Amino acid sequence: MVIDKRMGENDARKILFRVDGGRIRGVSLGHVFRCMTLAGELKERYQFDVTFLMKNYEEGVKVVKRRGFEAKVLNCNIDHNQEIDIIERFNGNLIVFDVIDVMEKGIGRLLGNGKQIVAIDDTGNKRIDADVVINGSIVPEFRLYLKNGKNTCYYLGPKYCILGEEFDSFQSRETKPKVETVLVFMGGSDPVGLTLRVAKYFSASSFSHKLVIILGPGFEGQDKVKDCLRTYRGMYYLLEAPPKVFTKFAEADIAILAGGRTAYEAARMGVPSIIIPSIKHEEIVAKAFSDSGAFLALPLGESLPENKFCFLLHNAMEKLLENRHMREQMSKAAGKLVDGRGRNRVIHILLKSLKKR
Repeated sequence: MVIDKRMGENDARKILFRVDGGRIRGVSLGHVFRCMTLAGELKERYQFDVTFLMKNYEEGVKVVKRRGFEAKVLNCNIDHNQEIDIIERFNGNLIVFDVIDVMEKGIGRLLGNGKQIVAIDDTGNKRIDADVVINGSIVPEFRLYLKNGKNTCYYLGPKYCILGEEFDSFQSRETKPKVETVLVFMGGSDPVGLTLRVAKYFSASSFSHKLVIILGPGFEGQDKVKDCLRTYRGMYYLLEAPPKVFTKFAEADIAILAGGRTAYEAARMGVPSIIIPSIKHEEIVAKAFSDSGAFLALPLGESLPENKFCFLLHNAMEKLLENRHMREQMSKAAGKLVDGRGRNRVIHILLKSLKKR
C-alpha cells in the first residue's frame, strides 16, 4: 500500500472510508456508490478531508478516483490484522466501514483510541464492535445483531437507506394506461451476467416497447449485449454509466433489476419492478419487496436454467403489462418504503459522531 505523510498526521477534519467494490461476486459497486454519496456531501458541504481506503479491485478504485476522491489501495489478499495496523495510523476523527466482512476485521481494536468507528451494514446477524451501526435494509431479520457489550448506537431500517441527493425531491408518478418504457439495470458491475440473460429474453420475445438498458461503470461485455439486441423488435438504448440514473427511473414505466441498491432507488421512485436476485441474500431482499406489494420477485437468477429463467420473467412481464391497476398499486406501495431522506439522516449521525470525539 502507498501511504502519503498525511495518513499519520492529526487532522481534525479528516474522514476515512474503508470500502470495497468491483466486478467481484458479493462485492458490489453499490457499497462504493453509497460511500461516495456520503463523502461527496461531507467534502463539498462541510469541507471535510475525505480519503478512501480500498482493496485493489480495479473497477471500484477507478470509480472513486474518477469522482475526484483520494483512494489508497490495499493488496487484495491483505491480512485483517495488517489492515487494522494501517488504519490505526490514520489520525482523523472518523472511520466509516462499508465492507461485507466487517465482523471479521477486528475493528474493535480501533475503539477507545480517540476515533469514532461507524459501520454500514446490510445483512445483520453478526456482532459488530463499533460506536455506530447503520443498516438501511428493508428486511427485518437482516436488522438483528448479536450483543457486543459495547455502547453501540444502532440506526436500523429503510429510513436510513442512503441514496443520492437527486432522489430527494421526487414526489409521485403517473401510472400510464400502457407501458411504453422498460428499464433494465443490474447494478454497477453485474458479475453474474443477468443483463445479458435479460437481453436474450427480449431479443427472442414479441415485445416492442422502448427498452433502456443501463450498464454500470464496472460492467464488461457491452458488445455481447449489443449483438444480442440486434433482433429486438423495438427501440433499445444501451447507456454506459449515465451520469443521471435518476432521470431514467423517472422515465420508466416498469423496471427489471437486481436486488441491491438499484431496488431501493426504484422503490423511492415508485417504479413497479421485477427483481432478479444476483446473490443469495438478495433473494430475501426480493421477497421482502414482494411481500410489501411493491415488486415482483424471481428466484436467484444465476441458478435458473435458460428456459425457466425466460418462463418466469415472461410471466412477470405479462402481469405488469396487462394490469394498470396492479402497476398503480405497486407504485404506491414502493413509494411508502423509502422516503429518500436517509442520506440526510446518516450525515447527521456522522456529524454527531464527530462531535463526540
